[in-house]
Amino acid sequence: MLGNISSSPAGHIGYCHQQGETWYSGKSNVLQCPIATKTLVFGEYYKNLLVKYGYPKDRIIATGCPRFDYFYNYDRKIAINKCKNLGINTERKIILFISGGLCSDFMLQEIQRDDEKNIQMVKELLKTSQENVELVIKVHPRDNEKNYFCLFKEFPERKIKIIKYGDLAALIQCASVVVISSSTVGIEAVISKKPIIDLDLFSEPQFVPYYVDEGVAIAAYDRDSLQKALNQLLNQTKTREKLISNMDKFVKKFAYKMDGKSSSRVKEVVLKELQLKSK
Repeated sequence: MLGNISSSPAGHIGYCHQQGETWYSGKSNVLQCPIATKTLVFGEYYKNLLVKYGYPKDRIIATGCPRFDYFYNYDRKIAINKCKNLGINTERKIILFISGGLCSDFMLQEIQRDDEKNIQMVKELLKTSQENVELVIKVHPRDNEKNYFCLFKEFPERKIKIIKYGDLAALIQCASVVVISSSTVGIEAVISKKPIIDLDLFSEPQFVPYYVDEGVAIAAYDRDSLQKALNQLLNQTKTREKLISNMDKFVKKFAYKMDGKSSSRVKEVVLKELQLKSK
């Protein structure tokens, strides 16, 4: 938030206030969660979501996400060089697993439990994927990468790379398939036109989030469905192309525009509001 301007994150749908919790236009009878003068959101989906929960429509502006500007026209040659410097064989098919996205809070006990869930999902990936496929694990910054070292001992014949800090855009660019679990990194994968598997071994299949509903990801919720999804996306061009064909529509809905100008749009709104306030 800057002054009276707030930004609403994509994916974290709970970051909006329920109708009745908010006040605006000088109303002070319910002073619990004041609404900013302007709320900037990633795309029209989030704008409509906030309106549904009582936000005034004229205070919400879809600008896109400044972070996504980095993914706009990302040079693949640069991505390949960065991945090679990390020891990744870019000549192979690569499965990129994104850890995180499961935790309800940052308590140590919850983080440890999430690590265990992530490791279990990675093991399923290794058991169901072909041996000539390289697995790159992008560890969430709050996770302990050492917890994943057990994989080297259990799967000594497999090519596994564990990365905690690295250029996510480069990793996504070099990936053949991106595997997430309810992560907003899925939006970045869509922007990069990469097929997605939304893997959830711990919920019912219908709880897989909107990537699947919007036709940009395949759901996997057990070993059989994971093996089928990997085969489809690694070996069947038709399935990959079908997902990719839905991605422009997804970006427009959830990330507004991919033109590298989201930061400029945010800047324009901020400057305009500051000018109005100074009058």
